[in-house]
Amino acid sequence: MRGGFAIFDVLPLPYLLGQFATNTAPFTENGTATNLPQGSFPTEAFNILAANANNGLGLRIPYIQPNPKRNYVMQWNLNIQHELAPSLTASLAYVGSRGVHMIFRADDINSTQPINGTTPPYLWPIPGTGTIISPSIGRMDTLQWNNDSYFDGMEAQIEKRMSHGFQMQGSYTWSRAIDGGDGSIASDSFLSSIPSLFYFLPKYRRAPSDFNITHNLTINYLWNIPTRNSWSGPVARATKGWQLGGIMQIRSGLPFTPLIGGDPLGLGSSSPFAYPDRLKGPGCSAPVNPQNANGYIKAECFALPVATPAIASLCQPFGFAPVGSPNGPSPGIPGTCANLLGNSGRNSVDGPGLVDFDFSLVKDTHITERLNLQFRAEIFNLFNRANFNPPIANSALFDGSGNPISSGGILDSTSTSSRQTQFALKLIF
Repeated sequence: MRGGFAIFDVLPLPYLLGQFATNTAPFTENGTATNLPQGSFPTEAFNILAANANNGLGLRIPYIQPNPKRNYVMQWNLNIQHELAPSLTASLAYVGSRGVHMIFRADDINSTQPINGTTPPYLWPIPGTGTIISPSIGRMDTLQWNNDSYFDGMEAQIEKRMSHGFQMQGSYTWSRAIDGGDGSIASDSFLSSIPSLFYFLPKYRRAPSDFNITHNLTINYLWNIPTRNSWSGPVARATKGWQLGGIMQIRSGLPFTPLIGGDPLGLGSSSPFAYPDRLKGPGCSAPVNPQNANGYIKAECFALPVATPAIASLCQPFGFAPVGSPNGPSPGIPGTCANLLGNSGRNSVDGPGLVDFDFSLVKDTHITERLNLQFRAEIFNLFNRANFNPPIANSALFDGSGNPISSGGILDSTSTSSRQTQFALKLIF
């Protein structure tokens, strides 16, 4: 039995500021053109960027938290190992970690804020009527220390050491990684990352990490095929030295976030986003159709956020007409003060899982005591299974006007190749 606990300081080292040094005004000017009318690209986009450069909106500045709290990480583990037989051992372990005051990165926090602060439900003003934090500049990157991370994992392993020419090892891990954004040196460290999560809602950002894999099973084996010692000559050369090997991996999928395209909340930043609502009802206990490449996400289980009159009435204290009044917006119409952030949230859906088996066949032929000719045949993805990536490129289920997107939820890339076979001869001396 073994165990341990430790606390580590995480120092705010200079490399964290490297990107800010090269992308900050007046050394760099850039701009963003969003929500362009259909058919206006690229002319209209270039006109907007040129205008931004002339009026200062192309200036990019950073905001770095000036008084960060102490950033530290705690880690612990407990491991129990037992010998079941002379060549067979099993182990069971619990590992965990907790990060406090971790780094949070966002590409652009210069956006319109919710009209009711940090109290749910989060409501935004009519798109085009809100004011971003600083209208006189463009993009505002940020580096803050208001993030937290959590990890818990159970690891089980069984190992059979080499005996009678055979050895095998199998391990299974159940784990859960949770944080409020995975960025450190960059906000979008993973393809599924949302580059400008809300800096003012650390509790709402909390979700499975972009790299979270709940289940992971790996089994490998190696078998030196036995032969009769009495055989000699050509028969012995043909039958001796054969070895079989293989690795099998089965794991659950990586998480991703269903989104609404465009800027329905009227954030006005260079990287706006919005979540749809996750519906509950018959057929929606799971939000996906496993291994259905043309319709992985169940579109019928998601909808545009609809504000009830009770929620919309929250607009009144902020000077906006409530739903149902003569001058007020209609319920459920995107772009009103009653338009709210959906409940599906960050990384709320898991992508397709992975099943992969690699196989090898090796033949050693000893020509002399010091000279060996080795033949290798290796097959990757032996069963030619299609393992898909999450539909990150098709994660938007609705466009900015609230219309369903026909390509939403379609799987369009694989995480492993098709079956690949390779042969090799190796001379070892």
